[in-house]
This record gives sequence, C-alpha cells and structure tokens, in this order.
Amino acid sequence: MTPSDIMHHFVKFTFDSGCRGSVLNVQIIPKKGFGFVTFDYPDAVECVLQSRYHFICGCQVEIKRKGDKGNRQQEDPLKYFIGGLDHSISSKDLGSYFASIGVEVLVPQVMMHEGKSRGFGFVTFTNQEEADRVLAMEHFIGYRGKQVEIKKASVPPPSSNARGKKVKKGLDGRRRKETEDNNAEINWMVEDVNKMQLQQLNLEGSIAATQTDLEGSIAATKTDLEGSIAATKTDLEGSIAATRTDHSTSLM
Repeated sequence: MTPSDIMHHFVKFTFDSGCRGSVLNVQIIPKKGFGFVTFDYPDAVECVLQSRYHFICGCQVEIKRKGDKGNRQQEDPLKYFIGGLDHSISSKDLGSYFASIGVEVLVPQVMMHEGKSRGFGFVTFTNQEEADRVLAMEHFIGYRGKQVEIKKASVPPPSSNARGKKVKKGLDGRRRKETEDNNAEINWMVEDVNKMQLQQLNLEGSIAATQTDLEGSIAATKTDLEGSIAATKTDLEGSIAATRTDHSTSLM
C-alpha cells in the first residue's frame, strides 16, 4: 500500500460522496502500519469518518481522527478469523466459497507472506445474521476437503509496557517480518485541518486586501491621467487660438 494508493482512494471517496474538500497530503509511518491523511476542509474529515468501511488495496483500514485516545486496535464486531486454509487458496477463492453457500462477505482477505498464503485470513460479514448462520456450522466448515475454523477476530491484550517487551537480539529479519505480518489490522488516522483552514482564510483575506488596494491605485491613476489629458487639451486649444490671432494680424 503506497501513498498514491491511499490518495487515490480518498480523492475518489470524497468526490463520489459529494464531500466538500479533498486530500492535500498522505504520510506513511514506515513499518508501523499506520499513517496520516491531511484534508483541505474539516467537512471532508467528517464525511470520511461517517463511513464505516474503507478498503484500500483489498485491506480494510480503520479511520480515526488524529489525537483520538480510543483503542486503535478495536476490532470490527463483524470481522471473523478463518484458519486452516489450504495454501493454494486466494482471497478471491475465499470470497467465491462464501458466495457459493449464499453468504455475502466484504473483501475477504487471505494473509500472504512473500507471495504465498499463510493458511489463514479474515472476512467481514455484512450483518450479524449472516455471521451467526456460518457460526451455526459448529465453528467449522468444510472447504476443499479440509476442516476450516471460523471464529470472531480477537484483539491482542495490551502489554504492561507501552510497546511490549523489546524484540530479542537473536530475532532474525525473517521472524521480525513475520511478526509484522501478523498485524491483520492496518490503521490510518485522519488529521484535523482547523489550522490549515485558518491559514487559507488568512490567505483569502490578504488576496482580497491586495485586490482592493490595486483597484484603488488603478482608479487614482485613471483620474490623474484624465486630468492630464484635459489640461493638455486646454493648452493645445489655447495655442491654436493664439496662432490664429497672430496670423490674422499679419494679414492686415
């Protein structure tokens, strides 16, 4: 998921929703699984926050206002874990299976690592009734000859430390990458733009003041120019009249 992917999603979302405003900037925090989206109007922020589901590159992302102290890892109550999948199964295959049993799910995800299925994934149901119908299958469903487990997605308990214990020095790069991949939830925050809106209002005021000064300067210049033309015309007419008088006297 790149800043361009995120920018494209929210630009399209605000346009399709008829929201006032659009995206100014996208910032991704490397290897942290979250980032910030800056909008040009607070109306766009509110519009985005009102939508329950956002999917970017096939991943459901959580949207919250920057500075919100709520639990960023709180799971969607309709999101369920699917375990025991065959490693040949893709996200599309998983969605097709639920469609075949008459259950609609939102963007099924099979978790991948280095291009290969990790044998589990997640689905988000459209309502609790659909979820209960699948769970009534004794928490197991048969898929491609395998017993597949389905249960409500859980949130890891908070660590006693702010970030939990540090990764041991002996943890190699591959294990660290796998640990990061276990974060099924990708979180994004929406940055409030009150300060940016104030800057825009100040800029609009400055432009208006400059325009007023310019119009006044043009009007004054026009008045001076008209006066100068009138004076020149008067002098020219007087000079012509004097020349005519001198010419008449000379003829006599």
